Amino acid sequence: MNKRRLLLVVLALLGVLIAGGGVFALFFAKPMAFDLAVKRAREHGVELRPKDVSIGFGSVTVRESSFELTGLGAIHGTIRELDVSLRWTRPVGIRLSGVDVEAVGSAPALGLGVTEWAKRYPETLRLPTEAREVTLTWRKAAKAEPWLTLSGGSVSRAGAETHFSAEKSVLGVCSERDEGAPVCPDLGKLGAAWTADEAEVAIGFGVEDVGRAPVRLKIQHALPEPTADITLTPVALERLAGPFGVKLPVKNVTASATVHLVMPKGLEGGAITGTLDSALKGYIPPHPREIDGFVFGDTTTLSAKLRVDEARERADLSEVKVTAGAFKLGGTGSVFREDDHGAVRLDLTGNLPCSALAGAAVDSHLGKALGGLAGQLARQLVKGSVGITVGISARSDDLENAKVTKKVGIGCGLKPLEIGGFDVGQILEGKLPPMPSGLPPMPSGLPPLPKIDFKVDPPPKSEAPKEPK
Repeated sequence: MNKRRLLLVVLALLGVLIAGGGVFALFFAKPMAFDLAVKRAREHGVELRPKDVSIGFGSVTVRESSFELTGLGAIHGTIRELDVSLRWTRPVGIRLSGVDVEAVGSAPALGLGVTEWAKRYPETLRLPTEAREVTLTWRKAAKAEPWLTLSGGSVSRAGAETHFSAEKSVLGVCSERDEGAPVCPDLGKLGAAWTADEAEVAIGFGVEDVGRAPVRLKIQHALPEPTADITLTPVALERLAGPFGVKLPVKNVTASATVHLVMPKGLEGGAITGTLDSALKGYIPPHPREIDGFVFGDTTTLSAKLRVDEARERADLSEVKVTAGAFKLGGTGSVFREDDHGAVRLDLTGNLPCSALAGAAVDSHLGKALGGLAGQLARQLVKGSVGITVGISARSDDLENAKVTKKVGIGCGLKPLEIGGFDVGQILEGKLPPMPSGLPPMPSGLPPLPKIDFKVDPPPKSEAPKEPK
């Protein structure tokens, strides 16, 4: 066999192999890859339904897929393209693009479901993963209006830690609202990181670097009773008013707050309890001029215990304490969700000593210099205390028109004050004491006063004028 004939035979065999390989790939390899992709995804806790699967050297590419987490259908979505790096047939890395995730249910229910899912599939959380063009929509029930929409997201995972960031995070869905309706709250950039034991979330509110985000949330979900700590670093209220699309009736005020929450075991089936501490620098509550002496400084603080009901629709506040200088109020309140807005109600009471109130009133009306002495006298004369009741009712979408009711009780009286043996209280009540008895009589042996007569001559008589003839 000459070389030319040998070459023809080799080319013919090669053609047969190529054709056979194509037939194998068409009828066997591709379906095998399809089945393998579905099988491996299920082993890692994902029910994958791909439309197209292609095989590469050491990888499999899945396109136009829908998915849901195994045993947790509340989290589902679509993936435009999924590349899986393989070592033989085992996944060793994942790259995704065009991921649209939808989460349905309450935060505790989803948290519990994800925690249980992660326990069943720990290897999935250890796979190196990269994702881009991620959108997450979270709603309370199927077809309900979203609570939160994250867009422009990216995910990276290496080792035990996962990082997530989103360019935009919006409360509600603006595109479905009527023209002229309030703009949906835009929280700006969002960053998050989590491990098997805890998670941290940072909300940017417009900052470019989420490392400087004013709002941080830390969740320790591996504890027997999981906890969440929310921290608001000092931030101008104007930065929060813009994202939430509300007008605040105050300016040049800096807010800071910390919230500590204790979750029920299992993250569901019980109330959430916790505490709240906050401060508003540059703000003091409205008050009458007479109590300027009580309300001093430029900071108002608020602290309370809170309880969130099982439906996560209402938070009741107890042991509420509002302090601005020596002006202090206490009481109860509630924050609750209505159809398209939130609402808050506070019922506060306090007592002001009448002695201090009288002095403060005199000081405020007469000034510090002139009112000093009068204020001291007023403090000595007045007794009792005045009860103050403040009621606040406000909607989150109309804070400028919050309803504030103020009631001032009557409880001040005059206390006895003796000056030179006299009860000043009786004097002020209009009752003079009787003149003291036993005083010596006036002396009577004095000589009589001389009499002085002043003689005045009468005026001369004038003749009557004669009439002309």
